[in-house]
Amino acid sequence: MRDFLLPFVKEKWVPFETLSDWAKEIHKSGKTIVSVNGCFDILHPGHLHLLFEAASLGDVLIVALNADVSIRTYKNALRPIHTMEERVNLIGSLAPVDYVTSFDDATPIGFIRTIRPDVHVVGDEYKDRAVEKEAVEEGGGHMHFVRKVPPFSSSRTIERILERYEKVRSCE
Repeated sequence: MRDFLLPFVKEKWVPFETLSDWAKEIHKSGKTIVSVNGCFDILHPGHLHLLFEAASLGDVLIVALNADVSIRTYKNALRPIHTMEERVNLIGSLAPVDYVTSFDDATPIGFIRTIRPDVHVVGDEYKDRAVEKEAVEEGGGHMHFVRKVPPFSSSRTIERILERYEKVRSCE
């Protein structure tokens, strides 16, 4: 993965295999770990709102990206639009993000149990179905739910792009 990373993102990349030791060092230093996970395929203002709020809740923000195969499982066969390497570069380039990793599982529970975040952040649209809640609390952390900023969504962005290209095609 490191060969595909922009120079300023390489410092932020934490391979999953080293997460446990990395997190232990952060915890030992007394810093608060905040975590976020997701697809982050097509960035929009709602993502930025979530990441900036998450970063304000602690000392170190780590974003865990779902692997391409897991996104295809829970979104659809055409997603993600951006590859893992592209998404790591995009997320890792953002100011509020301190570190980026990825995970292959269908849920972030393994990631959560590995780093034991003090705070795990998700959008409030997942409040009643946050599968990672129990794992976060087992590790001594708590959940923080960020109010969704309508009308932003990656799916809606894709729909708008398709609608606009259809209009262009119909005018040709």
